[in-house]
Parts: sequence; structure tokens; C-alpha cells
Amino acid sequence: MAAISHDWAGDIENFVTYCGRFAPAFPDAIVGASETDIENTQALAEIVFPPELKAFLSRMGRTPEDALNPFFANMLYGIEALHAFYAEPPIPVPTDAIYLCTLNEDSESFLEVVGQSGSRRVLHFEWPVDSATGEFLDYGRTEHSMAASLLHFLYENAFISLRNRLLPYRAELREQVEIAKPNEVQNQQRREEFRAIVEQLGFSPVTYIDRNPLAYDRGDTSLLLYSEEYAADIVKVRSQDEKELAHLCEILSDNLDMNIWR
Repeated sequence: MAAISHDWAGDIENFVTYCGRFAPAFPDAIVGASETDIENTQALAEIVFPPELKAFLSRMGRTPEDALNPFFANMLYGIEALHAFYAEPPIPVPTDAIYLCTLNEDSESFLEVVGQSGSRRVLHFEWPVDSATGEFLDYGRTEHSMAASLLHFLYENAFISLRNRLLPYRAELREQVEIAKPNEVQNQQRREEFRAIVEQLGFSPVTYIDRNPLAYDRGDTSLLLYSEEYAADIVKVRSQDEKELAHLCEILSDNLDMNIWR
């Protein structure tokens, strides 16, 4: 039996609809890339793009810079950014990942090539530099995971820049870490406790933002749990109502043993 192909175009269209809920002009502001655009860019990069990246470029790959501000603010992405990167790479070109975007002119992110379709991580790489020449060395590369998938990356950026900007009141809660971080079992337990508490309070998980961070929404209030390996866990709270913000922070603080920061 032949495998059923995934509807990546539908997933990206759902993402556009999600953004339009918070920024009504968003769907009309995006511009898609043509098949020829994508084929020429693949030839320049000398790599075949994953289907989720092709779907993203087909729907949004010719969008003018800053047309979607504050979404992807200070971000270069799309066909022109891909051409600029592969024509004159400012950093070593990885063979196991495809250039995706550049934040603030000098922070490049990539979509990994390996992995299951739709589960390819968005990564940031760092290379050591020769102290004498200032040139990048071809060994010792380190990587940092920015998102669990392209859709995770898109939804997280939209949730923070479009959804949360509509909620005027904010607060943070931070884990009480005195000597060492809890182990991964304890970290996972915190995530499960967080899920149980906020779902009882009427929050629903946000599509694709289900690893790190965890994102929950309730119409009047939003939550983000960042569970870090080498730093204190943080819950970011945004709300339409200041009293509800304070009430929710007290509940989370008491149940998760976290300190409230303003």
C-alpha cells in the first residue's frame, strides 16, 4: 500500500489562519514563492528542500521584509534571504541542514535535513574561530535547538509576537534552583504538573508548541513554560486582566514551588 502524503500546504494554511485571528491583515500581507523560485533556490543550495519548507516558501517565501511586523521582526527569510546566504555565505555552510532565516543580521537558523518529515529541528550553529586568522575552523561545531520542527518555530514566533501583544499585563515565575538543576525525570514531572494544573484552570495547549516551551491559551490569559537544562525553569504569564494575572500567579507559585517575578 502506497504511503499517504502529508498535506503540508494545509498545515501552513492553518498557520496563516491562526495568525489572522490576532493580526487580521496577516493573510493579505504574505506573498508566496513560485515553483521556479523554489527550484532555482534548491539548485543554488545544491540540496532538495523538505516538503514542509517547500510549503512554507510557496505560501510566504516572497513576503517583503517587515511586512508582517511584529511577526518575524528583524528577521530575514524567504527566497531572497536563501539566495543571499548561499551566494555569499557569511558562515560555514552545513551539509546536514538548510538555511532558514537570519535574526538581527548575524544569527542564522537552519532546518536540519535528517529526521522524520515534520520533525526536523530548527537549529543554530556556532563554529570556533582561528585566533590568528579570524577564520572559522572546520571542526568543533556546536548546535543549539531553537524549535522541535518548522511548524513549532512558526507557531512559537506567532504566539509570542502576535497573540501575546494583545494581552497587556505580564509576570514571570521562576524555579527555585539553589545548588543544581533537578534531573530530567524531575523536569518532566514539573511539565506534567504544569499541564495538569493549567488544564484544570481551563487552558488549552497551543498547536505544535508542546515541548520546550509549552504554550497554553485561555482567551483572556496565555502561559509559556520554559524548562531549561542548565537554567531555572520559567513560566511567562500574560493576561487581559491584572487581578486575574495576580490570582493565576499565586496558584502556579503555590503548586509549582516557583517565585513570582514582576
